[in-house]
Amino acid sequence: MDIKNDKIEHDELIEHLMEEPVVLYDENDEEHIFETVAIITLDDNDDIYVLVVPTEENEDFLEDEVLVLILDEDDNLNSVHDEETLTKVMEKYHELLVEEDEE
Repeated sequence: MDIKNDKIEHDELIEHLMEEPVVLYDENDEEHIFETVAIITLDDNDDIYVLVVPTEENEDFLEDEVLVLILDEDDNLNSVHDEETLTKVMEKYHELLVEEDEE
């Protein structure tokens, strides 16, 4: 395994997630388009969390609601359901927003 190449490919994927829309499908196989608002890592693990918002008005989401996804080892995005993890990710996201406002 070439760790350097894996790192480059991973960095390219992160860049792609920030620049391109994220397309997700619901249980009815309907397409929904999202925009990435943040990519977050936590201090206690190496997981990468992608926070997205719908690009169009969506009755399933509140105005300021974000969807938290985790990037798995196969580079697929999956919903995060663990409440403790969601809380940690959202706390980190709010810290980033405060830092951004202070700049």
